Amino acid sequence: MLKDPVFDESFGKPEKLHEGIFISPFRFNYNHSLLKPLSFEQEYPKLHEIYSDYDLGSYGVCDNFEQLLEHYKPLIDDPDRDYTIGLTKVIKSNQESWGGWRWHKWG
Repeated sequence: MLKDPVFDESFGKPEKLHEGIFISPFRFNYNHSLLKPLSFEQEYPKLHEIYSDYDLGSYGVCDNFEQLLEHYKPLIDDPDRDYTIGLTKVIKSNQESWGGWRWHKWG
């Protein structure tokens, strides 16, 4: 199930999108936003051993958080596990003309 963590807001407050889903003020490092940082095992759980039908990694790309909710519904709805999802917003208009985020389908 998605759960809200306790945040350390001294460097910025995460933007809440949904229960347990936030945009972190730290680019690509959500753990710095937590009041009590996660251990390596907590941050990178071996979920692939439990949910072998899913290709799970510590990062990915989506157009919106609803895609995550739809794709990982069985994991998110599991009452025996708690999850928090940290997102980083990347906006195309903020990128340099050379370098930066790659916007074509296959990276």
